[in-house]
Amino acid sequence: MRALLILLPLILLIGCKSEAELTLERGIQYYEWAVESNGSNVDKAVIEFKQVVRLLSSNLPNISQNEVVVLAKAHHNLAICYLKKDWHDSAEQEAMKAFQLLPTEDNYETLSIVKSERKKK
Repeated sequence: MRALLILLPLILLIGCKSEAELTLERGIQYYEWAVESNGSNVDKAVIEFKQVVRLLSSNLPNISQNEVVVLAKAHHNLAICYLKKDWHDSAEQEAMKAFQLLPTEDNYETLSIVKSERKKK
């Protein structure tokens, strides 16, 4: 019983998400609501994603691998939001940052899409 009382707070502490992760999830939810309502108003999502960038970029050399993933997702999502707003230069910058932080196939694909959309305009 005593061991359980010691382990329970430890398990809860480990399972808690950081402020940046919660902010990222909130931004994703705002974006999904904007898309579901067939609106192009993704401004609330942009604010949340920018907040993640602010939270994590200030201490960039010292962040954990998990925080690098969260930061890359925030940049990736900003690129998508900016593309939806037809802000192609900003979208490309954000997509490039996401790919530089986390060179995954998904980030590369987003960067390619942004570049091709930019060429169309």
